[in-house]
Amino acid sequence: MPTFLRGGTNVMLPGLDVSTLLEKIEKEKVTATAVVPTIVYLLLDHPDRAKFDLSSLKTMIYAGAPIAPERLREALDIFGPIFIQAYAGTEPGYVSCLRKEDHRVDTEEGVKRLASAGRPLPYVKLTIQDEQDRPLPVGEPGEICSQQLGQMLTYVDSSRNAEALRGGWVHTGDIGFVDDDGFLYIVDRKKDLVVSGGFNVFPRQVEDVLLTHPAVAQAAVFGVPHEKWGEAVFAVVVTKPDQRVGEDELIIHVKHQLGSVPAPKSIVFTDQLPVNPAGKVDKKTIRAPYWAGRTRQIG
Repeated sequence: MPTFLRGGTNVMLPGLDVSTLLEKIEKEKVTATAVVPTIVYLLLDHPDRAKFDLSSLKTMIYAGAPIAPERLREALDIFGPIFIQAYAGTEPGYVSCLRKEDHRVDTEEGVKRLASAGRPLPYVKLTIQDEQDRPLPVGEPGEICSQQLGQMLTYVDSSRNAEALRGGWVHTGDIGFVDDDGFLYIVDRKKDLVVSGGFNVFPRQVEDVLLTHPAVAQAAVFGVPHEKWGEAVFAVVVTKPDQRVGEDELIIHVKHQLGSVPAPKSIVFTDQLPVNPAGKVDKKTIRAPYWAGRTRQIG
């Protein structure tokens, strides 16, 4: 709608096809697009990307899921400072934004903030709360809760209100923390937490470390049943074109950065990760075979 209001043109694509996206950007001189991080990864790894003239592209908004900082740095190197991150949800509305000028790699602080979801938008109140809905201090992770005029009022099924709407706050179901300068960092989805041997493991942190390996293009991490630990950390990995890496090497790579508990106990390799209609990695589908026949299903 904003494009139409400014007299612009919207280019609609029939589905998720990166080659078509590249062709349309070049042909239609597209200046702005909105994607999920999976699309950014596919653009980076597309074998023919360099054959297309993408110089018209001035803005790329990414949202819908956290992006791996290492891959974001790679995207900034290739596409330039065109990125904006939006953190939003159906229930809370738009919560925060990491602006173009916040995407910086020239300082240590700037690189650190590539892992953030930016600062709350104007008129949005944000708090991090514990399991008893008490506000937590700066730097301590808890559930991200927001409050603004544009948030939802109720579910059609009002029995769900107690889950997400308490004390005037929308409880997002995301775990995160805020730094001293007000930047929000999303750790993971609350429901995706892996409890292994009594220790909490956030899959996104493991995925981000896997993606720092030069051979890894995409990674999905989740818990699988384990007789001794309850759940074991498990990873499904897609390697970059013409790159090869072994399971043991990646496990050691994670151990060096996060320790033994978060390191995957097993890794399988695949050509691609399934995505849902929104283009997000479909972890539910990936995870389902490992939990088949179980009464407990994570997420």
